[in-house]
Amino acid sequence: MILLMVFNSTGKEEATQNKEASTSSTIESDFKSYTVPKEIFLLKDNNIRPNGPIDYNLPLSVTFQNETMIFNRGYEVKVNGDWDTTYTDNEQSVLPGVDTDSLVDLATLTFYENRNMTYIVNVNITGDMVNGVVSYEHSNKDFMKLYPQNQIEDVLTGYICKCMRSSTYAYYFIQKYFIFPDGTGFMIAINISSEPNKKINKDSTFRDWNNAFKSEFKFMDNTFLLSKTN
Repeated sequence: MILLMVFNSTGKEEATQNKEASTSSTIESDFKSYTVPKEIFLLKDNNIRPNGPIDYNLPLSVTFQNETMIFNRGYEVKVNGDWDTTYTDNEQSVLPGVDTDSLVDLATLTFYENRNMTYIVNVNITGDMVNGVVSYEHSNKDFMKLYPQNQIEDVLTGYICKCMRSSTYAYYFIQKYFIFPDGTGFMIAINISSEPNKKINKDSTFRDWNNAFKSEFKFMDNTFLLSKTN
C-alpha cells in the first residue's frame, strides 16, 4: 500500500504551528515537573562519626604506585585485576575539614576481563567525608540508603546505594566509602543502568541489594583491598 501525502503552503504552516505548539507544551510540562533536587547527607544523618584527632594543616595525600594507592594516613589500597586508569593527577591531596560537596576526582579505572570492558570505577578523595558527601534526590521515585560495614583497623567503611528511576529505566549507584580517623577519606563508585529491579525499593535491606547486584558487590570487595602500610 502506498500512502501519498500532499501539502499545500497552508498545510505546511499549520504543521509548523502544531509542531511549535507541541514543543512549547513539552517544554512547559518539563519545566512544571522540575523540582530543585533535595540535598541529603547520608553519613551525617546516620551519625557516622570518626573519633580521631584532626590536624587541619596535614592534607590527605594519595599516590599511585603501580597497582597500589598509597595514603599518608598509614594505609594503602591494592587494586586487583586487569585495568587501565585515567589520572586527574598521579598525586592528589586535600586538607581536612573543607566545605561541603567536597569530593575531589582522583582517577577513573576501567576494568577488563579477557580485555572486554566490565566496569568503570570512579575514585574520589575528600577532606571531610561526613559533611562533604552530598546525595541528591531529584524526584519521589529516587531513593538511597546507607549500609555501614565492619571497620578495617580504625577505618570506617560502608556502602551508599542509590536508585534514580523512571517508569521504564533505572540508574543504580553503588559507592563504597572509607573514612580515616580524622574524617578524611576516599570513595569508590560504580554506576549500573538497567531495567527497574522490582526487588529493590526504599525499604530494601543490604542483603536485598547484595542479592540484586551480587557480581558488583563481589567485584568491589575483592578488587580494592585496604591494609596498613609497613
